[in-house]
Amino acid sequence: MIAVPDALNNLLLTSDQLVVVDCYEITLQDGTVIRWTSADAPVTVVIAGLTTMFNVGPIITRNNIKLVIGVQVDSLNLTIIADDTVTIGSIPLIKAAVSGRLDGASVRLYRAYAADWTSGWAGVLTRFAGTVADVSGGRSHLEVKVNNHLQLLNTQQPVRSYQAGCTWTLYDTACGTAKRTTTGAVTLVMQRWSFQTSINGDISTAAGSGSSAVSLGVVLQGGQLKFTSGKNAGFTYPVKAWSSNTATLLRPAGLEVAVGDTFQVTWGCDKTIRVCEAVYANKANYGGFPFIPAAETAIPV
Repeated sequence: MIAVPDALNNLLLTSDQLVVVDCYEITLQDGTVIRWTSADAPVTVVIAGLTTMFNVGPIITRNNIKLVIGVQVDSLNLTIIADDTVTIGSIPLIKAAVSGRLDGASVRLYRAYAADWTSGWAGVLTRFAGTVADVSGGRSHLEVKVNNHLQLLNTQQPVRSYQAGCTWTLYDTACGTAKRTTTGAVTLVMQRWSFQTSINGDISTAAGSGSSAVSLGVVLQGGQLKFTSGKNAGFTYPVKAWSSNTATLLRPAGLEVAVGDTFQVTWGCDKTIRVCEAVYANKANYGGFPFIPAAETAIPV
């Protein structure tokens, strides 16, 4: 059931003509909140008891959405037209978006209602809420697909499965281990996705009891590298590989990487009991079944 403020309910029941505008609230994974409206002037409304202002943003068009009874996953497709004056932080919106800044962002679509342009806004209705699933674009526009939060129900059942690898997500409640990070700087750039760093991945991590030490490169591989300076500051990229002092990203950095750019790498995990024990000393919380026999292979004779 959609909750409707009393003032808006009265307006909908008594008015034959209404002013209706879209309001978009985008929350990035780093906590940054962006609020835009399709109106020609800022819109100030009350949401959950808090006065909230939506600023005039880029031109945004969207597909029609529908409300149904039952559980049905819908998607919101946005087309955003913007120039370099529309930015996220100091980076133009389109460059930031195609570099991954919008990945996993939470999007809410509100509709604000008023009797006319001169009267105050009577209230808003939440029309859609979801997570950014795909971003593509050109020189002056973005195509953003947002999936309804109901997609989270599309999970494998049962959640636990019998397998050698750990089923927990690293650093979540079930895993229970503390987050580990390493800081460094770029020393030589080969490509936007491959560069040498001040971090030597061949050194050993601190080992837990009962297992041999693991090299730092093993846990940096699969980690998350976040630039803290340079043109890519604030952007995070998954690490594909870490060999000696060379980092290889899963996808190219959105902007140029330069010598001296600093970064922080959050360690990853290959889901084996060896890394769980040797690196994180967390064997008690291991979520896999390491002694399950490997699948047998039939060999013709």
